[in-house]
Amino acid sequence: MTFLIDYAAIDGNRVPDLARAKAAGLRGAIVRAAYSTWPDVTCARDRAAIRDAGLVFGAYLMPVTNRGAPDPEEQVRVYLANACLIPGRDFAPVLDLEWPHGIAATGRSRDELAVWISRARAAVRKATGVDPIVYSSARVLDGSDTDALAGAADEAIRGCPAWCARYPFRTRIPAVTDHSALAPPPVPRALGDADAWWIHQYQGDAIQLPGFSATVDLDRFNMLRRGARGTRVAWVQRRIRMSACAAGIWDAAMDAAVEAWQRSRGLVADRVIGPVSFAALGWTP
Repeated sequence: MTFLIDYAAIDGNRVPDLARAKAAGLRGAIVRAAYSTWPDVTCARDRAAIRDAGLVFGAYLMPVTNRGAPDPEEQVRVYLANACLIPGRDFAPVLDLEWPHGIAATGRSRDELAVWISRARAAVRKATGVDPIVYSSARVLDGSDTDALAGAADEAIRGCPAWCARYPFRTRIPAVTDHSALAPPPVPRALGDADAWWIHQYQGDAIQLPGFSATVDLDRFNMLRRGARGTRVAWVQRRIRMSACAAGIWDAAMDAAVEAWQRSRGLVADRVIGPVSFAALGWTP
């Protein structure tokens, strides 16, 4: 069983044994690169080792959206400078959207937060030419709780690839690497259909993952292949420039087009969009 992880300096891990983690099934790691304008030292410490271990590297921005916090453009600038992402090899930039202390604590309305998010997305696009992956949950983006946006940011995130959180396991229990029986996470309305999720964060603050001394979050990747249809298929079709095809349907013609695209990029031509191909596609406008 293969899986991804994400973690930050706050988790307290010593230098990880990535070979051991890879032997346990790890295929990629997404590390926090910045909290607002504070660079996360763990990203700088581990990013080269993650790549050298043959894993897909990614980095996320945990923004601070409070009134009086640095502008989104400055937070994105610091994040990208510390992430040092390699286009085509690493996951595209990631924007983490959550308000654990409640929206009221930010001093902004939901509509004001939507403008903030839109500016952050535009800053990522201006700097990299591509949209960020959005990490959040259907509850946070669609819900009406005190820490939810109630759909206010739909236009600000529409079209971005989805990384969705939903925990069927308790926190601070041993890492569950067998995710084969899990249900799909709910997808926020603005990010697409029920299968629009690419990554599912299914366990938070897991312990005892081989190679890691403290906690990590566990994630699974939603592999995409022939027979699929919907939001993600259309997203891939746009990036491999398939104009003469049935939009949103992975048929025989798309099967051949994906293989040709993978060969042109020097990737394993398996006609499957896994983490490596997804990373490459994420940098294609």
